[in-house]
Amino acid sequence: MHTKNISALFPALLCVYLCYGQNVAPTVTLTTPATGALFQQGQPFTLTANANDADGSIAKVEFYQDGQMVGEVSDAPFAFILDFTPPGVYNYTARAIDDKGANALSAAIKVTINAQPFAFLSSPVNNSIFHGNANLILQARVGDTDDAVTKVEFFQNGLKVGEDLVAPYSVSLSNLQPGPYFFAIQVFDSRGGMGFSSPAAVLVNAVPELVISGPLNGSVYPMNASLDFDVAATDPDGVVKKVEFFVNNIKVGVDSIAPYAYEYTGNIFGNYTFFALATDDLGGISSSAPLYFVINAPPIVAITSPVTGAKFTPSSVLTLQANANDVDGSISKVEFWQNGEKRGEDSDAPFTFIVNNLSSGGYIFAVKAFDNLGYSSTSTPVSVIVNAPPNLTFTSPLKDTIVGQGTPLTVQLNANDPDGEIIRIELFLNDVKVGEDGQVPYSFTLNNLPLGTHKLRAKAWDDVDDAKETTVLNLTVSNTTSLREVRYTELQFFPNPVQERLFLQGLSERTRIRIYDVAGRLVRETFASQELEVADLGRGGYWLITQNGQRAFFIKE
Repeated sequence: MHTKNISALFPALLCVYLCYGQNVAPTVTLTTPATGALFQQGQPFTLTANANDADGSIAKVEFYQDGQMVGEVSDAPFAFILDFTPPGVYNYTARAIDDKGANALSAAIKVTINAQPFAFLSSPVNNSIFHGNANLILQARVGDTDDAVTKVEFFQNGLKVGEDLVAPYSVSLSNLQPGPYFFAIQVFDSRGGMGFSSPAAVLVNAVPELVISGPLNGSVYPMNASLDFDVAATDPDGVVKKVEFFVNNIKVGVDSIAPYAYEYTGNIFGNYTFFALATDDLGGISSSAPLYFVINAPPIVAITSPVTGAKFTPSSVLTLQANANDVDGSISKVEFWQNGEKRGEDSDAPFTFIVNNLSSGGYIFAVKAFDNLGYSSTSTPVSVIVNAPPNLTFTSPLKDTIVGQGTPLTVQLNANDPDGEIIRIELFLNDVKVGEDGQVPYSFTLNNLPLGTHKLRAKAWDDVDDAKETTVLNLTVSNTTSLREVRYTELQFFPNPVQERLFLQGLSERTRIRIYDVAGRLVRETFASQELEVADLGRGGYWLITQNGQRAFFIKE
């Protein structure tokens, strides 16, 4: 026998009794999206709720995001669309309200909104211009506020040209042909998000084309040569604005009107490089191939021996000597020229050439030096004279002649010139000039010669100013009636020539002294022992004779 447990049924029976006429609350659950769902930033999604009411109807369903109502729906199916939700993690709930005002709240679901990665081209920038067959590096700046970037793709004119998985993100493009280009990037993150950059417009400009004409490459030119450079410059997709000219990397000129030309004067020796730069209307610049040339300094050459005006006797051996050097190279040879005709050459320093058996006459010598590049210079000419000197001899008086005091002395000379004429003859007594004669017969008369021994010599000058001296002829002036020779001893003294005072040697006491000029006139008589004042004497030669038979000849300045 089973006995019913009345106490277990009591709550239900109590509810029937107490709740009769009371409202039962609705039930509600969120069916979509599933908890943990992931959506991309800007992607719409729908909140869908299942709501029921056991004793009535559902009046509306309210939808909440993190406790804040974002929408409500009064008719089944209960669904609400969220068009834009900022990135983040959100808790969504639904609240159902029945027709009698009772309500119920669903369990929360978690939804993640993924922030999209951002991207832009950091290089090249929009509206950039590149010149020639360009080599570009596309560089991307990317980021993601809530996730990691996994890949960056690069696009050229809508076509993918590369990708990079590791920062810094870049792709190299080479040899882009002239024309317009659009570049963009697409970036991806680890949660499926993606972003696009704005496109960057780039123009690759064809640079000018130019060719140099004029001097040949590698040519050698002399100092101060004028070189004309012509440049043909065109631009495939525009116009040439200017052409600049450079010598050894220094700008030397510019021309903005075709034909483009530049004239260069090479006044400094050395190696040179010439090139031109052409600029077009978009700033594109191109360079010509370099042109190399040399400005050559000529050799420096001079005759060092003989000098102009030098004189030689017939049959002399004449050695021509030249000094030659080259500041920017070396001397290859030196040619020797006589009166316009080449006589010989020498290729090694010291540069010399020997000339033999020259006859009387005038000669002009020059030398021509060649450098290692074949350029030459000619020296200043040197004029020399080959001349036979005059012949000159005394015919009177004879050697060691004795002349009486007060007796005039006639001096006669014989002179001739083998290859010219005698211009003048000078006569010297005791090294002092006492006469000159330019007419045949050559004769001189000397009066009042002082007592003592004298030295007589002569000098003849010819028509090329060559001179010839006689040997010294000694003669004696005596006051004796006999013609025996008067002999003196030489007195030692200094200085000679003298200006103010003579210092005498060998005189032990005051001695009578007479002073004669070269004409034999007595100009002073005095006493002296060791010093003699002569400051008041005029310029010229003088004889000093002592009472002891000593003499000295001096020159007063």
